[in-house]
Amino acid sequence: MTRDHLNEELLTIRERKAWTAFFVPHSVSEAVFLSNRIFVLNANPGRLHREIWVDLPYPRTDETRQSAEYQRLVAEVSKLLRSVERAHL
Repeated sequence: MTRDHLNEELLTIRERKAWTAFFVPHSVSEAVFLSNRIFVLNANPGRLHREIWVDLPYPRTDETRQSAEYQRLVAEVSKLLRSVERAHL
């Protein structure tokens, strides 16, 4: 719950200060929640495999995490990451 709350606070600060950030999260759900765009890279060399636009409304809250679109995006990114990983093996 702390991580979720901090992610919401981070987005609030980002909106207020109007800055851009580049994140490398280790959680697909966190990436979807925080991002406007997600870049999935190939394993070697690190080239762009696919760009995914995250068109979830702001402010993002716990309700966002419960939405069907959020869940769909988490599944899509997870599937892409697995496909990139399998291609690397």
